[in-house]
Amino acid sequence: MAFVSVKEVADKAQHFSVHEQMIIGINYCLGLNGHEQDINEGRAWLWIAATYYRSFIAQYNWALTWTSKPCYKVEKDISLEELQMLANENNLAAIYMLGVHFREPDPMLAIEYYQKAVKENFYPAINNLADIYENGSGVEQNINKAVELYNIAAEQGIAAAEWSLGLLYFNGDLVDQNIPLAQYWLQKAEANGWFPAQDLLISIDENYQKI
Repeated sequence: MAFVSVKEVADKAQHFSVHEQMIIGINYCLGLNGHEQDINEGRAWLWIAATYYRSFIAQYNWALTWTSKPCYKVEKDISLEELQMLANENNLAAIYMLGVHFREPDPMLAIEYYQKAVKENFYPAINNLADIYENGSGVEQNINKAVELYNIAAEQGIAAAEWSLGLLYFNGDLVDQNIPLAQYWLQKAEANGWFPAQDLLISIDENYQKI
């Protein structure tokens, strides 16, 4: 699978408002308004609006790109009630977003939502459940399960999973330290727009022998 570099898209995205970034992303996903259809380009625009600018509805639309029949939302917000209604229709993106919403106030409920989406091989939820197993948030810590799930998500280009694997292999606290493997995943995370990976890669280059 070919991935679009979020790092490259981010330079263009800064010239647009968050809502415009989201609309551009949707246009790429659907091939509308003069944009050649490209799910990876669209996903990159949506990811920037969702993560760099904390747009909840952009994150929902980003999650929709991982579903088979996405119905994107062009509004500027989405309510919890609407998410719950969509989740009742087995909308995996909505189920995932409910997990995101309840992660802090009700971790056990968030886990229930994530697990429901994971059963359908929904990659964003797989990454978030991996994070829960890594940190033991509401479940018994299980680093082997976390690494297994991170790998599944990372192989699909989930930047957070790539970063998490890189950090795990760099730190060497919960898994055996493996600098080449850390570099491998951090380089992927950086290309996917996870900018903290860049600083860690520079540190590795300065202090460890390169691959």
